[in-house]
Formats: sequence, C-alpha cells, structure tokens
Amino acid sequence: MPQKLSLTILFILTLLFLGKGIWPGQTYYIRDITYLFSPQRIYAAQVLQKGEIPLWNHYSNWGMPFLANWQSAIFSPGNLFFYFFSFATGLKLFLIFSFFLAGLGAYLFSRRFFSSLTSLAIGIVFLGGGFLLTKLEFLSSTAVYPWLFFLLLLDRTFPLLGSISLAFFGGHQAFFYLMALAFIFKIFYCIRQRTFLYLNRFFLATFLAFFLVAIQLLPTLELFRNSARRQGLAIETAAAQSFNPAQLSGLISPRFPEWLGSEPERKIFGEKYPWAQTAYLGLVVLVFSICGLWLAPSSVRYLAIFLILSGVFLSLGQNSWLYQFLYRRLFFFKLFRYPGPLIIFTVVGLVVLFGYGFEKLRNKKIKLFLTGLIILELLFYCWPAIQQTTTSDYFHYLPETVKIIRQTTPAQRFILSPKTELDRKVSLKGEAPWQQIRNFLTGYIALPYRVFGVYSSGEPLIPSLSFSWIDQFYQLSPEKTIEQIEQTNIGIMIARWPITQFFNIKKHLAGNAIIYQFANHHQLVELANAGPVKYRLQDNKIFIDTGGKKSDKLIFYETRYPGWYLYLDGQKLSPQVGANIFQLYNTDKILKNPTMYLLYEPRSFRLGMLITFLTLLILAGRSRQLIL
Repeated sequence: MPQKLSLTILFILTLLFLGKGIWPGQTYYIRDITYLFSPQRIYAAQVLQKGEIPLWNHYSNWGMPFLANWQSAIFSPGNLFFYFFSFATGLKLFLIFSFFLAGLGAYLFSRRFFSSLTSLAIGIVFLGGGFLLTKLEFLSSTAVYPWLFFLLLLDRTFPLLGSISLAFFGGHQAFFYLMALAFIFKIFYCIRQRTFLYLNRFFLATFLAFFLVAIQLLPTLELFRNSARRQGLAIETAAAQSFNPAQLSGLISPRFPEWLGSEPERKIFGEKYPWAQTAYLGLVVLVFSICGLWLAPSSVRYLAIFLILSGVFLSLGQNSWLYQFLYRRLFFFKLFRYPGPLIIFTVVGLVVLFGYGFEKLRNKKIKLFLTGLIILELLFYCWPAIQQTTTSDYFHYLPETVKIIRQTTPAQRFILSPKTELDRKVSLKGEAPWQQIRNFLTGYIALPYRVFGVYSSGEPLIPSLSFSWIDQFYQLSPEKTIEQIEQTNIGIMIARWPITQFFNIKKHLAGNAIIYQFANHHQLVELANAGPVKYRLQDNKIFIDTGGKKSDKLIFYETRYPGWYLYLDGQKLSPQVGANIFQLYNTDKILKNPTMYLLYEPRSFRLGMLITFLTLLILAGRSRQLIL
C-alpha cells in the first residue's frame, strides 16, 4: 500500500475517532479541560498576544509561577493552536494534530520491521485504542504520548534530541514513561546488533536535551524545590486510580470489567469508561498478539513479555507487590499520582506482538478485511468512550460569581468554603453540572478572568508556603477561620450551602453559589501601619503609588517566592523572611514620592533561556555532523 494512501487513511481515521468533539460548533469540556487546561491555555494566549512571557500567575494559589508549572507547556508545539485561535478551535486543531502524530509515529516505527499494511494496522491500533482516547482531556499527556514511537524509532542523535525535547515540553510525567520505554528498546537494539551505538546516541541526545529544554527545566525544578510535592506523596495518594486485576480484562474490551463485577468510580464525572484504567485494544488485536508470541523471534518475544508484565504489575499500583517495593525504594514513585497509565508498557508489548502475528498473514484481502474489522471494533468502543461534548460557546459563558466579584473594589481574593472545596464531585451528566463547577471557580477557572483566588485544587506543584496555609485553613473552626481571614487579603468566600455562622457579613446569590463578603481584610499591596496604596497590576510587574504615605514596611499579599524584588528609586530589595507566607519588604528609606515597583524576574528562567539559546546556536552549527 502506498505510503501517501496509508497516511491519508490515518488522517481520516483521526477525524472519525475524535468524533463529535471536533465538529464545527462543538467542543469537549469534561473535567480537566474545564477547570485546568482551558484556563491555562487561555491565560497563556492572553499574555503572549500582548508580547509578554507569562512568568507569573497572580490569580491562583495566592500567586505562583506560571511558566515554571510544567503543565503550562508554554513551549509545546501543539499549544501554538491555542495562541492563534479561540480555545474551542485550538482544542480541535490540537487534538487532530496530536492524535494524527501518534498514529504517524506508530506507522513509521512499524515500517522498520513490517509491511505497509501491517504498519497501517499498528498505527490505527495505537491511534484508536482506548489508552489515548480516554485521556484526551489531559492536554499535557496528550501532547507527550504522540512522541512515543518516534523515541523508539529514531536512532540518530539530532532527530532523537528533537523528539526528547518536544516530548518534555508537553509537560506531563508520561515523559518519563516514554524515556524508560526508549531506554529499554535501545538496549534491545544494542543486544541484537551487538553494538553500543544506539545507547551511546540515546545518552548523548538525552544529555543534550537537558540543555535544550533548560528554559523550561530550570524554572520547573525551582518550583518543585519550593513546592509541597518535594516531600513526596503518601502511597494512598500516589497509588490512586490503580488497576485492579479484573480491570486488566479491559485490554480486550472496555465492557469486560463491568461484566466481571468491577465498577469503577466514574459516574461522578459522567464518563463512560474510567480514564486511568482503560487501555482497550480489541479482540482482533489480542488474538493476533497471542499469535505473535509464537511467530515473533525469540528476542522480540522476551522483550514483549517483559514489557507486558512490567506494565501489568506497575499499573496495579497498590494491588501489586512490585509497585509497593518501588514506592519504598525509589523516591520517583512518590512524586506522581496514578499508576494506571503505566499500562502503556503492556500496550506497547502487545502492539509489537500484534505486528508479528498480523505480518504472517499472506493473503492481502484477508488482511484488508481484518484491518477493517479492527477499525469497526475500535469505533464501536470509541464513540461511547470519548468525552461528552457541547456547543463551543461553553467557554464563553461568564460565571455569575465572576460578575459579582468584579464589582467589588478594590480587588479581593476569594476562597471556597471548606465543605464546598471538599465536595467537588459532579453527580449529573451533561453540561449543566460542569457550568456549576465553573461557577464555583474550581481549579484554575478564575485565571483567565483575572479574579484573585487562594487555592487551585488539582495542581501538583503548589508552592509549599501557600499549601501549608491552605491545609491549615481547611482544618480550622469557623471562628478561627474568620481570624485567619482577617490577617490576609481574602475578602470573599464562595459556598454551595449556607453558612449560618457568618450571619453578620454581606451575602450575594450567584446562580447556584452563595458569595459571602467580609468587611475586614487587607488589600493586595499595603504599607505597614499606613494602609493600602494605589497600584497598577501587570502580569509580571506591579507599579506602586504610595500617595505620599510613609512606612518602614511594604506588604505584598502574594506567596513569598524566589524571583520577586522591590525596586525602590532604583534600589533592588529582596523580600524578608517573615512569620507568614507573604512578601515583606523593608522600605525605611522611602521618599515622599518614590519610584516603586514590584518585579518578578526569576534567575532560573533567565539562566535557562541563556542555556537554551546557546545550545540552539551550537546545535545549528553542528547539525550536519550530528545527523551523520
């Protein structure tokens, strides 16, 4: 089959598998798309379109780095669609690009070993299998997984370097899974060819990638060092969404786990299949994978069995002795949640065996028929599996809470009531409950509306200072809560249910939410013992007008974090280490009308940008030698 025809078929199938969500006027919206990725991508586009770099986020977690947050994925190539189009349109183009790239990579990898038709079938299986499609809402992992087979295929330093770097820029822990798979395959190639060339090039490409991605890597490492995650996660948290043995039957069909009595917690989100425990390949593929156990060369057979068993035992998480052993011995396993997606090792092993089993069919008509059967089976599972859709104006809806909060002057931070924050489950299907979630400004929803918030649930790299305060806050009694609030610039609490203890504060109804407005709170920027000052807020900079007031201290009610400085008449001042989490600056030399501004200029970003730029220059000069 001609390669152009194969790629055309893959592209058409990409559109079919993605279904209604990429139709004109339609969009996906469920869960992380709503409260994490759409706000992040929209905010990044807003800042970049002004010609600035989104280094800081004033509106989440009491202020935190934005670019340093790995999931922001500022430099991921697929995110360019969000910078030039509306989010709904950008999402369609991003998904089409990512899923076609995944199928293309699987096809090109397979052409190294198999015929064009077998390679096409493998591309279809990876593109349309349950592993990718049930995770399309996680835009960061969707940006990473398509590079898998490019990492397995490429063995020259320069192209491999590009694939490693682009996978890293996707911004998800799946990058480490892909690197582990690539490492295993390079060892396999070295053993078969009796040369260390493949490993040498892989190590060189990985080493160079550290320099090439420094613009993202260094700020992310700085954020990790200052985050709550650096302490590691309890095994109950790290091993959440583990497979159970019955769910492994879902590799054949996503319906099998239900028939075996395994009912995952998915209805609260309106899913058809659980995202972390779904990786169906279909009955036809599994039959030929079994055939491949006998038909593949012994070395390939051992490799595939190793991958299959590794993926099974790792994805079982807390149900597996292997995962528990690695969790205790390797700190890496304490850093990330959800072992379920580690089933990717099993998927790759089964796909490799499928290729060898399918390749042995000599009758082209039968292979075409079976390829069509694979497509039909995957589509049968796929259309119910992919997430719910709604009209594209879903993201244009302005939450009622935002309308009310914007009317409060000066700008105030909001926080969700403890009960509202703890009970965030969606019990209904369809768009309506997710619009309710948006109205509570859960996660990052407030970010593109420029509404100041205290906490963004679901964010893995919350600065440790703000996280410790929030964790303490949600354990306080109502009376202590009020005392704590009055020491901050929190002016608003959003609640789903009435709070009877707060009878003496203003109350507003905002759709299904209740907004409580506190009388006593601080403003974003204040002079100690002299009160609020006027300020003009930019994304990475704040201009301050003291109005003639004098004080020996300036308080900036955002998280104390490396990279923030106060410039006072040209003098650069670092924040003092205080008893609370906020930024405190010594201003005892303040003049009557000083030139004063706060600026976020992280050294990690400047150093990373310099390293990346120099690496690009060096690679550009040596690209011909690297390719050769």
